[in-house]
Amino acid sequence: MSEETHQCKYCEEQFDEEKMLKKHYYVEHPKKPNPLNNKISRKYGRIVGNIERCFFAYEKTYAVLSTSQIESWYNERYKNGITKQRLSHFLRTRSQFRKVKKARFKSTNLTESWWSLGDLEKPVEVDIGGYWVEVPLLD
Repeated sequence: MSEETHQCKYCEEQFDEEKMLKKHYYVEHPKKPNPLNNKISRKYGRIVGNIERCFFAYEKTYAVLSTSQIESWYNERYKNGITKQRLSHFLRTRSQFRKVKKARFKSTNLTESWWSLGDLEKPVEVDIGGYWVEVPLLD
């Protein structure tokens, strides 16, 4: 019986068991995508495609969009619309969307997040205004 070794994609370390490799990704590379995670299903592909169309519509003027911008664009164009909570769920769970910044309105729990479609080549400055406080991103 041949021993199969598993290699880390990021640091080239070798492991005998896949279970140990998963633990290594979780501990050593928490901010990088885990290549062993299960793939996201194709369910709701139309909704995700419509969200991507929003990014393509604004790509000439904005590289980063807020959840409010995406929600209003979606609700103007599609009959059934989408709620902010459902939109946030799709943005969080799909790998093609990246969170760039998060802010909270002063003295409230109202938050706003800014997203990009894919990774950005260079950091983008997002003007959050005077009454918003930036919240550190936790990955």
